[in-house]
Amino acid sequence: MYAYTMLDHAALKQARLRTNVMTAAIFAGMLFILWLCAYIVVGDDALVVAAAGAVVMVLMSATPTAGLVMRLARAVPISPREAPDLYSDLAELSRRAGLSACPRLWWQGTPGINAFAAGHGDGAGIAVSEGALRTLSRQELVGVLAHEVAHIAAGDTRLMTVGIVVLRVTQVFAMLGLLLSFMLVVLTGDPDFAPIGLTLMLAVATPAVAVLHLALSRNREFAADLRAARLTGDAVGLARALERIDRYQRERSISHKWLRTHPPTTERVERLLDTVRLVSRRPQPAVIYI
Repeated sequence: MYAYTMLDHAALKQARLRTNVMTAAIFAGMLFILWLCAYIVVGDDALVVAAAGAVVMVLMSATPTAGLVMRLARAVPISPREAPDLYSDLAELSRRAGLSACPRLWWQGTPGINAFAAGHGDGAGIAVSEGALRTLSRQELVGVLAHEVAHIAAGDTRLMTVGIVVLRVTQVFAMLGLLLSFMLVVLTGDPDFAPIGLTLMLAVATPAVAVLHLALSRNREFAADLRAARLTGDAVGLARALERIDRYQRERSISHKWLRTHPPTTERVERLLDTVRLVSRRPQPAVIYI
């Protein structure tokens, strides 16, 4: 079903717009819950206090460098001499994505089919597992690299870090509000000092933001898929790679949790294939691996 397809740019543009709108809506929901918790605790100055708390958290939680993340993952750097074709493809993807520098490649000696990006800007890096290098075709590997380049180009590492900051600041205000409510009830002996509605809101605020943060992560995966299709001119390569990864996980009974950072593979593949259309003859491809 994949052989004679070409990218439907109108469908791709519409899908990317939906994904970006969803990202904005999810983040707005996280910020609203943060403001609500701050308002319950400090009143009219909630916006200023919440912003100050977020700034402090940002300063305390700097995004780790790509080198640190890769070493923690037991990955080792790959030089252009060791993988010239891979670096050539990555350089072209980086150029198309508008990156100022080509990310550094790292090798992770694990049998699973996996790849991930870390860092940002000139210090970004992409790790590729031994299983991915051995199992994926060049078309599929280019699709996977394009997905990681898309994450870097969109600043998803920083975005997710800001999301974690919002989660932590919300947790601080929620815990502070619950503690103050408990102290008022104990000191006065009057439960009316802590209305049940406000107490419940504070209790569910942190889990709600955590769920939204997971939704934000899954949404950014969809966005990276779509951007990867635009970078390569080919949605099929990444779709095939995703199916291979899913098959590998199922064969080894790797559990799929509901609270996960990546959306279901079937849904990702469906969205990618919604951006291609069948043609009567093989078109001149825009992909870089031909």
